[in-house]
Amino acid sequence: MTVYAMAFVEIKDREHYAKYEAGFMEALAPFGAEILAVDEAPHVLEGEAPKGRAVLIRFPSAEKLDTWYNSDAYQAILPFRKAASNGHVISVKGFEMP
Repeated sequence: MTVYAMAFVEIKDREHYAKYEAGFMEALAPFGAEILAVDEAPHVLEGEAPKGRAVLIRFPSAEKLDTWYNSDAYQAILPFRKAASNGHVISVKGFEMP
């Protein structure tokens, strides 16, 4: 089943965050994921959205998402994101029409 990683990232230090971005695509590539959206200023239709960049990534399965997130390549760059930003990252299951 398809799953999505959704992230809201408020970047505090762009220079340090760039170290995370530099390794991101290489860390993501082996897992069959597709980046669907990256928006620095998402349009809020209702409620109060977290500040910052919104990112939506599609994975072919929850196992692929978990394997990517826990991979050595991603774990090596993750400290750069955490040091340079505040973020919320969640995983949601894809919806299949009945």
